[in-house]
Amino acid sequence: MPPHDTLAADRSIPEAAERRWLRVGAASALAALALILLDLVLVNVPGWGTDTVPSTAAAWLDQLTDRPLLGLRNLDLINLFVAVVGLPMYLAVAWVCRRTTPFAAAFAALTGVLGTALFVVSNAALPMLQLSRQAPASGAGRLGAEGAVQALLARGAHGSFGVYPAFLVSGIGSLVTAVAMLGTIAFSRRLAWVGIVGSGLLLGYVTAVTLNPDASGLVMVLAMIGGLLMLGWNALVARRLYALSGRGLVAASGALTAVPS
Repeated sequence: MPPHDTLAADRSIPEAAERRWLRVGAASALAALALILLDLVLVNVPGWGTDTVPSTAAAWLDQLTDRPLLGLRNLDLINLFVAVVGLPMYLAVAWVCRRTTPFAAAFAALTGVLGTALFVVSNAALPMLQLSRQAPASGAGRLGAEGAVQALLARGAHGSFGVYPAFLVSGIGSLVTAVAMLGTIAFSRRLAWVGIVGSGLLLGYVTAVTLNPDASGLVMVLAMIGGLLMLGWNALVARRLYALSGRGLVAASGALTAVPS
């Protein structure tokens, strides 16, 4: 990969539209970061932990009726929001890298869009909420609603094979985005490697818990490390995109220099 971006490879100062797009990407990274932190806070609040995830269809209907916000969180609605809100960040990074690492940038953008689409299609939160509002309290209608819940859970419950493609494709998109960063001085190699290691660990975690829901404590430790790395990566990418939108790329002696991340 080329060690330097040249003026022939890209303009030194983004045009107004590019500046706005990079700032949208920075805001996107911060918004996704805020949602991830919210999820981490909620899981540690009494009554909102992972032990509140229902184990039966009837319990899901009860939870969505009595505590709809908890039920929606347990059905990965926050993860869906993270995917949708965070997409502009990945597209902005791909835009910055499009000249120096065009294949990686294009593949990162494609997998980012596809992963987000899979999250939207597979997520069962809103359909199950609607189902809980329509389900009768008892009788044949209740049994029919519970059957529909089982079908929705098979398609989109957290940790199920139904939702695994969305996590897999999105994880690959994050990994390739970080790899694309290695080819441009717009992002530091250290920042790129934080994203590569963090996304790689989270990909391993998602695959492990999908194949074996009773995965060992070591897998959870790796997930925690990967999650912390990606939190830092999101924050640093936001800062870098914002810097690039204003004065990050400067023409000097026929080459582009960049403010270190």
